[in-house]
Amino acid sequence: PTVVRAGQSVETSIYATDDNNVLDKGNASTIGFDTTDPNDFNPAPLELTQNGTCTQKTQYEEGDIYCGTSKTDLIFHTPGTWVVRVADTAGGIPGVYESAPITVLPGTPTTPYFKLSSLSLKAGMASSVTIGLKDVYGNSASPDMDQRVALSADSGVFSSSPDGPWSSSLEITVPHGASAINPDLNTTASFYYLDFKPGQDSIRASLGANIVALPVSVDLGDIDQTNSQVTPSAQSLVVGKEAGVTVQLVDKNQNKIKD
Repeated sequence: PTVVRAGQSVETSIYATDDNNVLDKGNASTIGFDTTDPNDFNPAPLELTQNGTCTQKTQYEEGDIYCGTSKTDLIFHTPGTWVVRVADTAGGIPGVYESAPITVLPGTPTTPYFKLSSLSLKAGMASSVTIGLKDVYGNSASPDMDQRVALSADSGVFSSSPDGPWSSSLEITVPHGASAINPDLNTTASFYYLDFKPGQDSIRASLGANIVALPVSVDLGDIDQTNSQVTPSAQSLVVGKEAGVTVQLVDKNQNKIKD
């Protein structure tokens, strides 16, 4: 095939030919081969013996199992356009030979991922978050069918709109589409996250049994000048004399900032 998906087993046939580009039936060379896929696991060397079934001869008769070819299975892991390279390990056949280009698309998506590695936001201020899907090799991929991803967190809330309504859990849809080599062209989905409690949290996204988490850091919100208080230590003050005061600042979510 000229187009395959990451993780798809590809049967690969290798042949030795003579100077006239005719199959060299008596050639039982050991061939080493690899691919230009940077994440491929190179197969072991292969003998051109039809997987060990041929008998090496100078002259073949009808019905003989001849040499000069063998097959193996190859699995690509990385989206891109790659070739298979073969060479005679003993040097009997000089040169390195390449196959026709093979385009590798992402595999079937199985796991959600976040576009961000972490999220920082102020308490009471909604933030947009984008998720996509990956295959088992970590490649960004588009699903063949719409996929529902479940969202949850310990203290925050979710919405599909920056203005709400808000809920402690949410299901969003990553739409189907054609998987592309360029990860930026694969389908994604966005939602809004809101948290009123300063501290550390995490957003969890699950697709079936596969769950990933995005670390969240929530800072204090803006100071609420109306509800912040300045309280003197004494009920009466004397002009020209120092007096202690207690300052209690709160943000707009009534989280205490300072006493």
